[in-house]
Amino acid sequence: GGGGGNVYVLPPLPYPDGAVVLKLGGRVRSPPPDCRCCLSTRRLRSEADIVDWYCSGGDPAVLEEQTAFLHRLVPGVRPVCVRGDACATTHTPTGRPYVGEVGPGLVVCVGGNGAGAKWSDEVGRLAAVVTVNNGTWEDDAELSQEMFLPRLLSGTQLGARL
Repeated sequence: GGGGGNVYVLPPLPYPDGAVVLKLGGRVRSPPPDCRCCLSTRRLRSEADIVDWYCSGGDPAVLEEQTAFLHRLVPGVRPVCVRGDACATTHTPTGRPYVGEVGPGLVVCVGGNGAGAKWSDEVGRLAAVVTVNNGTWEDDAELSQEMFLPRLLSGTQLGARL
């Protein structure tokens, strides 16, 4: 590809309807310099923006770009069909996901920062551990839980109940 983009490809998986689906996403080329999101073609600033984007079916130019990338990646591939869809990424100021309790019995796991598909299994596991262990992952992980504690918009970090 070239162009400084960031693409992910998930392995082909069989679906209940018998179809085998290969999913890929991201951008083959870098977004414009004025775009503050690493993979996005637009910023979603309101609930209406989000609803409109998800109802749009995605950006046809991105689908064309990704289809061309697939054909370069797997020369000779002949998909039965190719379709696009809208997706969105959430970003945190720390660049790390937030995993932790934000209130008694209320745990969040949010902020994939454009890389959620890469580590979602482990982050989801940690969120489950936090949920059943009263807000903490104790000594379950090599990384400090403090690095991933949710922060409010004011910047206040919410702490684990130890």
